[in-house]
Order: sequence, then C-alpha cells, then structure tokens
Amino acid sequence: MFIPLLFAVVLGQIQVAAAPTPVPNPKPDLSAMAYLTGTWTCHQMLRGRDRPDTSSSTMALNDRWIKTTDVAPPFDPYRTAPVNTTTYTTYDVSVKRYVQVGIDDFGGYTLAYSPGWTGNTLVWTDKSAPNGAVTITTIMKVSDSEYNWNSKGTMASGKPQQPQHGTCKKS
Repeated sequence: MFIPLLFAVVLGQIQVAAAPTPVPNPKPDLSAMAYLTGTWTCHQMLRGRDRPDTSSSTMALNDRWIKTTDVAPPFDPYRTAPVNTTTYTTYDVSVKRYVQVGIDDFGGYTLAYSPGWTGNTLVWTDKSAPNGAVTITTIMKVSDSEYNWNSKGTMASGKPQQPQHGTCKKS
C-alpha cells in the first residue's frame, strides 16, 4: 500500500509543461520589389551639375526587408562630404501597402508609403517631415535594367519643392 501511495504523491507533483503556442510569423511577399535589388548607378542634375550615386539593394533581416545602401559622393562646392543613406522596404499586410524607412548620415530621415506597382509605375508618398512637408516620388520602369524617377512635393509653407528627376541603370 505504501508503494502505490508513493507513486501517487510523486506523480501528482509532476506537472506537464504546456506546449508553446506558435506565433504566426509570415514573411511579407516582396517579390514585386525584387526588380529593385542589385546595384544601380544613378544620375540627376542638381544645381546645374551631374550628381552621381550608387545604390545597392539586398534582402535583409530574415528576408522581411529589402535593405538599400546609397552613396552619393561630394559633387559641388556646397556638398563637400558624401551622403550615405540606408533605406529599408517591406510590405505591411495589415494596411496593404509597402513601407519605406530611410536614414542618412546628415541626420535626415524618411517614412514613405506605396500601394505598389501599377503597370511600370511605382509611387512613394513621404509625409514624415514633422513640419508638414510632403514629397511624392514616382519611379518609372524603362526596362529590366533601367528606371527613371521624378520627385515633387510641397514644403511646410505650402510652397512647391524644386522638382527633381534622375535615371538609374543596373550595373
């Protein structure tokens, strides 16, 4: 009688650990943005001079983001240091739009949104400036290895920003 009682006491004190509940953790579908991965050489006219830059994009952070590293060298007497920018792009399924977060080594930042490609056109809207400025950048796919972009917007005062445009070619 003692042995069954001992087993009952010992087994009564053993607690079975509950199996962990898996947390859904799906990866965003970034296949529509795969076009932008790789290394691109870009040019734009700024203050009457050609401003080159090199942009390299790869999958990052467990393939949940596209990381773009952009380097624009000094190009005129006003900009005597390179501008280094890192931008992350993902898809937010909860609001059904792409999100882009960028920072640079001059203290700048961006937070832009896009519904995605419409044909060969991709539009990003950046309303991140705390002063109310808005910038809209449109990317137009020319071929598998070239795109053009245009940027326009308004400053906090409501005054139009200086439009910018450029061309990028895949290296």
